[in-house]
Amino acid sequence: MKILVTGAFGYLGSSLVLYLLKKNYKVVALDIMNFGLPSIFYKNKKNLEIVQGDIGDIDLIKKLLKKVDKFIHLAGIVGEEACKKNIPQSKKTNYLDIKKIVKTLNNQNLSHLIYVSTCSNYGLNSKNKFLNEDSVLKPLSIYAKQKVSIEKYIIKNYKKNYTILRLGTLCGLSPRMRFDLLINEICRNIALNHNIDLYSPSSWRPYLTIDDAVISLEKIIKANKRLTKNKIFNIVGENLKKSDLIERVSKVLKKRIKFKEKKVSSDIRDYKVSGRKFIKMFGKMKYGKINPAIIEVYNSVKNGYFYDSYSKKHTAINEK
Repeated sequence: MKILVTGAFGYLGSSLVLYLLKKNYKVVALDIMNFGLPSIFYKNKKNLEIVQGDIGDIDLIKKLLKKVDKFIHLAGIVGEEACKKNIPQSKKTNYLDIKKIVKTLNNQNLSHLIYVSTCSNYGLNSKNKFLNEDSVLKPLSIYAKQKVSIEKYIIKNYKKNYTILRLGTLCGLSPRMRFDLLINEICRNIALNHNIDLYSPSSWRPYLTIDDAVISLEKIIKANKRLTKNKIFNIVGENLKKSDLIERVSKVLKKRIKFKEKKVSSDIRDYKVSGRKFIKMFGKMKYGKINPAIIEVYNSVKNGYFYDSYSKKHTAINEK
């Protein structure tokens, strides 16, 4: 099986590509490479074709689609801060370009489109209950609104086999590391004895280790078509309040951790998400709990694996 992965060298993409190669899939890896190519990919790897390009280049997309059986779309400007920094570009990359791709896919011989979305689409849940795939979407950020718009567009306009995956907030080590994700940020700050500022400590979030994310994606790739065709799945390891997250990190690392509560924030998201539908169909997560990600991120920073873990290159912000 040959798979096209866009955003192939981003935080999730770079981990996914390595995992797929390890499992002997053939991969066409497309990335604009605003953050460069992770060093692990400098050496020639069997079954990997690296393509530097923009997803807005439809002629390139058409050319690559002729080579593959399945298409995993990860590419995008990720997160509210990055989207707000360049709203017109985020609209193009996260919405307009993907619309063009979906139109193109209707005329291609592709067996499966896998669109990776986000649990941020749920936004806010005042009733404090677990939200499922049929719950009302309340996107609050530019990023989530763009994701919801594309989900709706795919459902309405894509005439073939698609699967939409809403992922929890990711954590853990990646070849293209990010420290602007909450768990990774907390573990870095603890490792370097820096302060921890926490907005809205009582708000809930769903979390997912990057290892569970890539394993879950492979389950979707391998699954019988009848299980995944035109389906939406939440992929979540566990839900925690931010304050409980601090307690978890403290317990796992056996360290006393203090944080400073910040009360003013434009981010009012507060939601718990059920991943029961996915687990019922495909089985439990390998890890589920975020504990392994906490340990590996903390140890990597503590042991000096990163030259500067506060560098902008370890965020979703492209400053080129």
